[in-house]
Amino acid sequence: MANIKLSKFNVFVSNLNLIISLVGYSFLTTILYPLVGDISESTILTVPYRSFTLLVSIIVIVVNTRRKVVIPIAVKVFFFFWALVLLRMLFDLELSDYLIPSQYKQRLWLYSIGLTLIPMISIVRSFKNIDFSLALKWIYILSVISLVISFFLQVDESSKFERISGNAALDSISFSNASIVTVILSLYYLVNSSNVKFKNKFIYIIVFILAFYVAFRAGSRGPIVGLILVLLFWYSFRKKNMLRAILKFMVILFILYFSSEILLSIISKISPVLGERFNIAISGQDLSMMNRFESYDWFLNEIYKNPFFGSHFARLENGMFPGYAHNIFLDILLGFGIVGLVIFIYLLIKTLNISRKLILFKNNYWIGLITLQYIVLSISSGAYYTNPILNILIVTTLMFANNIYTKQIYHQKNSKLYA
Repeated sequence: MANIKLSKFNVFVSNLNLIISLVGYSFLTTILYPLVGDISESTILTVPYRSFTLLVSIIVIVVNTRRKVVIPIAVKVFFFFWALVLLRMLFDLELSDYLIPSQYKQRLWLYSIGLTLIPMISIVRSFKNIDFSLALKWIYILSVISLVISFFLQVDESSKFERISGNAALDSISFSNASIVTVILSLYYLVNSSNVKFKNKFIYIIVFILAFYVAFRAGSRGPIVGLILVLLFWYSFRKKNMLRAILKFMVILFILYFSSEILLSIISKISPVLGERFNIAISGQDLSMMNRFESYDWFLNEIYKNPFFGSHFARLENGMFPGYAHNIFLDILLGFGIVGLVIFIYLLIKTLNISRKLILFKNNYWIGLITLQYIVLSISSGAYYTNPILNILIVTTLMFANNIYTKQIYHQKNSKLYA
């Protein structure tokens, strides 16, 4: 009886761990910030929540300590990459002469170990206990609740000519990306709803339209570009012939490129601020893009100093929080050079390949789709070492490698039996 109760608890906490890791932060801040009113420090809510998520991950690891886990090679490589990240951070933050305030150091260690590495380990240890259909259901429900609240409290009251944040702890990029994830999950449900009641299909369509509108109104370009590429990947690579898939992907991409003026016109009608931001970016007049190009120049100059093995994990300036390039490849080149980039590209190829196979086998491929969304976003926003969701999604997708291999063997045996 005790073992049965422990097993049920293990399944419960394993699913809870994945759910809160992916949508817990946006859900909590959306729910609680309107209740506590106008506060100057977002940490009043986020620090206790971060502590809770860390505790859940630790519990998951403890209850799965004795469980034997077959870890795919790509996952081992990913942890090796993260071992390099931590070693580089240890040297730069604690052993070098960079004058970085202690509160910034603590924040970086919390993000890298407490919010990223430990949850990654917990996902690997508990992977067999995760019911991905159940997790998807609750991720979608929490996302929809957050979306509806944000629409009435933020979007509906805001001007169409300003960018919109979700709340004090959820900037416009994160807010837009959370809405795009809801768009992707709504489409996933619609595509796989052949035996679903019309009422549910209608709900998915309404949520899709609302999430799409909110994402556009948020005014961030990166998540929208990510959505376009994810949908292209989903449509193009759902067939077994890889060459045709690549060709289809490129053809549609060229069609979109040559139709850019029409698309921008449509975007501008839905969200003037987003259309304007796309237009000024294309014309080269966007101040934020200019600042990023200046940042790219700085990173490239530093990378050239040690192109093979890197020099330091971030842009370290005395007395300031370490800066990032707004480009995951430049960040990795700075920290680990070409060697580190080769390792990471290998991981990306594996992630893309597994995501494609999940689509082919129709096996919980929603996880691969939102992983791709976060990967694309990382090319223009944020830093990988302070992005827990990105890393958790990558390791979760890579863990499907064993499931895919098993299913391939199953199909091979069946094909021989019925040949």
